[in-house]
Amino acid sequence: RQLQRAILSFLERQSLDGLTGHQLRAMGVMNRLREEKGFVLQRDVEERLCVNRSSVCSILNAIEEKGYIERRSSERDARANVISFTPKAEALNKNAIRQVTEAEKLLTEAQKKQFAEFILLAKENIEGRRETEKSV
Repeated sequence: RQLQRAILSFLERQSLDGLTGHQLRAMGVMNRLREEKGFVLQRDVEERLCVNRSSVCSILNAIEEKGYIERRSSERDARANVISFTPKAEALNKNAIRQVTEAEKLLTEAQKKQFAEFILLAKENIEGRRETEKSV
């Protein structure tokens, strides 16, 4: 949790238009969903963020008000909201990639490897905990 708070705090300091860490996290989730599936549904964002529907709705409302996303009803299922990125969001994504690339330049190859191993271990621990909670 401390690492998550530190990352969100860092992201807030780097953000455009005062996006919060939670909003930036949601933007990252939506970007990954788009890369994986080719489209983004609001319910997929809810699932990935592991927060309740009303919280995700508040986050997405704020992001939409700031001009980063647009939501519309799905042509296939009117109950589903499809989320699309605006040009402003595309610029934010490019900026984020640039910042990550610059940050990576500050690390040695050994540090990058160690960091990747740490993240993989954390992911495995989290997934193991979720599986344990599901079986209880």
